[in-house]
Formats: sequence, C-alpha cells, structure tokens
Amino acid sequence: MTVPLLIICLSLLLQLMSAYVALRLILFSEKRAAGILMLMVVFLMAFRRTIPLYRLLDGDVIKIDLFAEVIACTISFLLLLGMVYMSRLITSLQTLSGLLPICSSCKKIRDDKGYWTQIELYIRDRSQAEFSHGICPDCTERL
Repeated sequence: MTVPLLIICLSLLLQLMSAYVALRLILFSEKRAAGILMLMVVFLMAFRRTIPLYRLLDGDVIKIDLFAEVIACTISFLLLLGMVYMSRLITSLQTLSGLLPICSSCKKIRDDKGYWTQIELYIRDRSQAEFSHGICPDCTERL
C-alpha cells in the first residue's frame, strides 16, 4: 500500500464516521432537516474522495499530490469534529414555541392532550431547564 492510498482510506473512514453522526442525528433527534443536510455534505465529500481511490486501486498511473491528500484528510478530521459538536449542540437545543394556554388563576398549562399541568413540570418535561423555588420580595411582604 502506498502512502496516498492510506491517507485516502483514512479520510474516507473519517467521513464515514461523520456520516454515522449525521445519521444518528436524523434517527434520534427532532432536528431531521439539519441531519439530512449534514449527511448530504458528507456523502458528497466522500464521493469526491473515492475518485482518486478508485484510480489507485484500478492501477491507473496518476500523479497523486501527497500534500493535497494530507489536507483533504485534515479537512475530513475537522469535519468529523464539527459534526460531533453540531450534533451535540442541536440535540441540546429544545425550544418551546407556539401558544401556551395557561390558567390565569393557578398558572397551570393545558398540554396537547387537554390535561392541566404545573408550569414547572410542563417546562421541565419539554426542555433541559430545572427549577429551584424561592419567594420574591413582593410575596415575602404579602405573606
């Protein structure tokens, strides 16, 4: 095996790992559009990397620029790091949006199934927010 062939194979392996991260984002997250976009980018880059690999394995005598192959491998590694970071960032983002029906007296929120839930439980179940309770100065005076 030649050095360019090893570098190309390493680059493809890193891109396959990036594709795996994107696929997990599609399957296990609500952010499917972001995962599909990332998967498309990875597959296009991997397809581009297979051209010199095919030529080398086919026995074509072509001149492979070793510096360009090392740069491509570095880009593949940075792509993998970026994909892992973006995957963690996207899966950690959970936003509440839309109209929330809330009781003006007890401040419970009506969920999609019609049940009334405490606001703290509703937000905790739909985000990564945690609550700690206290009493504000106005309520302290009132109580």
